[in-house]
Amino acid sequence: MSMGVTHTPGPFAVEEPLDGELWIVEAGKDAWDWRVVASLPFPSSTGDISRAQVKANAALFSGAPEMLTALEGLSGILATAESNASGNPEWEFVSGKINAARTAIARAKGTQA
Repeated sequence: MSMGVTHTPGPFAVEEPLDGELWIVEAGKDAWDWRVVASLPFPSSTGDISRAQVKANAALFSGAPEMLTALEGLSGILATAESNASGNPEWEFVSGKINAARTAIARAKGTQA
């Protein structure tokens, strides 16, 4: 992702305007005002992914903006947890979870190589 370019802000909704694909669109707009953020075609009958999986993927994608905002909102809590966990073997697992959250934020923002 180029510096200065950001994702389309959510919230998003999943719509099925055509038989054969799902669209991720900006939520709260009438169909004629939709900005399509992503299109997920349903597989042919010989596809490796099922229609239900495409719908589950669309639900996950449409929730991504809210998940990113929620993770970013926890950054202060993550820093405090990391500070408290540092050097404490009983809390060692926390470090991995904090790093996973930071990695997820970076991937979502396109800042991780």
